[in-house]
Amino acid sequence: MTLRHRTPTPSDVAAQVLADKGVGSRLPVSLEALVADEPVDLTYYDSARRTEGRIELVDGRAAIFVNTRGRGADHPRSRFTCAHEIGHFYQHRRLLRAKPFHDSHIDLESKAQTEREANEFASEVLLPSKILRERFNRMRYVDLDFIVGLADEANTSLQATAIRVVRRSQDRICVMLVDETSRVTWVVPSDDWRELRLPWSGFKGKAVPEQSVAARKPAGNYREERVDLGAWVPSQWDRDGSIFESARDTPFGRLIFLGFGDGDDD
Repeated sequence: MTLRHRTPTPSDVAAQVLADKGVGSRLPVSLEALVADEPVDLTYYDSARRTEGRIELVDGRAAIFVNTRGRGADHPRSRFTCAHEIGHFYQHRRLLRAKPFHDSHIDLESKAQTEREANEFASEVLLPSKILRERFNRMRYVDLDFIVGLADEANTSLQATAIRVVRRSQDRICVMLVDETSRVTWVVPSDDWRELRLPWSGFKGKAVPEQSVAARKPAGNYREERVDLGAWVPSQWDRDGSIFESARDTPFGRLIFLGFGDGDDD
């Protein structure tokens, strides 16, 4: 009988690289260590050009260039760009002879396969699953303060950290980014949020509900406040449960965090 082996995912590749390089057990992860002793050169530069980063062949050798855009190599954006390009190196270097990867804008929701794979690799190396599992096990529940603290420790952006945490968490949580007009730019639910059939996709492109804390406080940060489920989900007004809301400002909009409580939660 022939056994079929599962094709490694980008997260699998990233986890193996972390293990091989002996990093990933503490934050922040050293990105330079990921390419040490590898056939690739890593260069940071500062330019006003739109290009965030690129990987190409220079005299037959792979070369990664990260544009810090005045933010420094340790800035969360620079670190994600660097991790993204390292993801291309480990997963797509065979394609470099056909074309280099020039990333003028790194989209976390990109539909291009190579970009999705580079993003997934970057997310795993910057916030390793092993560390997340350890942190989750210490917490009664995940909240926005947890995400903010993790972002500070890992030197990652608040948005990218929130998306990563929500997608890996087993809590009933959801995050969204809201623009200056109080409209939802993007929204990401946890698997448990979906399983409870709490709405999420219908929020995108619409203003936050009038009865929500986000609507009553249209600017600035606020700590966790409890509202009835119907404030966010009028169609489920008679369902038991509450929404715990909190928010933080980011350079790209206000990050709204929602947690669902079933009525027995404090």
